[in-house]
Amino acid sequence: YYDRFRNRLIVPIFDVQGRVVAFGGRSLDGQEPKYLNSPESEVFEKGKILFAFDKASSNIRKNDKAVVVEGYFDVITHHDAGLTNVVASLGTSFSQRHALLLKRFTKEVLIIYDGDSAGMRAATRGLNTLVKEGLQVKVALLPNGEDPDSLVRNGGSEAIKTYLDRSLNLIEFQIQRAVEQGAIQKIEVKSKAVQDIAATLASLDLSLIH
Repeated sequence: YYDRFRNRLIVPIFDVQGRVVAFGGRSLDGQEPKYLNSPESEVFEKGKILFAFDKASSNIRKNDKAVVVEGYFDVITHHDAGLTNVVASLGTSFSQRHALLLKRFTKEVLIIYDGDSAGMRAATRGLNTLVKEGLQVKVALLPNGEDPDSLVRNGGSEAIKTYLDRSLNLIEFQIQRAVEQGAIQKIEVKSKAVQDIAATLASLDLSLIH
C-alpha cells in the first residue's frame, strides 16, 4: 500500500454548501497525472462540482458572469488577484449538472483555456453542453506557453482582463480553431469545421450570438 497523494500538494474540494467532499493533488515531482482527485463517492461526483463555486457563487451572480479555467491553481491565483467569479471543472468536460448549476447564477459563461491544441479541444467539449442549456458562452484563448495562472502571476489581473476583453463568440472560436489546426484549404478540414459549427447552431439560441 502507498499514499494516493504521495509527492503532491493537496487542495481541498468543497461542495456548493462549503463542505469538504474530496481532495485534489497537484504533482510536485513530474509524475502523471499532473492533477489527481479523490475517487468518486456518494458525496463526490466530478460532474456535479465546480472547484471554488462555494466561494465564487455570490460574485458570479453580482457580475452576471462566470469565468471558467482548467486547474485549481488557475482559480486560486485569480481569486488572490481579486477576480473572484472564477471556477474550474476538476479536469472533466462540462456536464448538464454543471450547466444547470451555473444557469442558476448567471446567463454568461466565459471559458479561458491554454492556447495549445489540448486546451482548444477541452473548450470545444464544454461549449455545446453549456449552450444546450441556453447559456451565452464565449472563449478566451491564451498564447502558447501561457496559462491563466502564469499570466496573472506575471502580469496581474490586468493581464488576464486583456484576453477576457478579446474573447470570441462560438462561431468565431470554431473558425479560429479550424485555422489553428492548419491545412484549412483541405476539404476534410473544411468539412470538419462545418460539421462542428452546424452542431453548435443546432443547439444554440441564435439571439445569444453577438
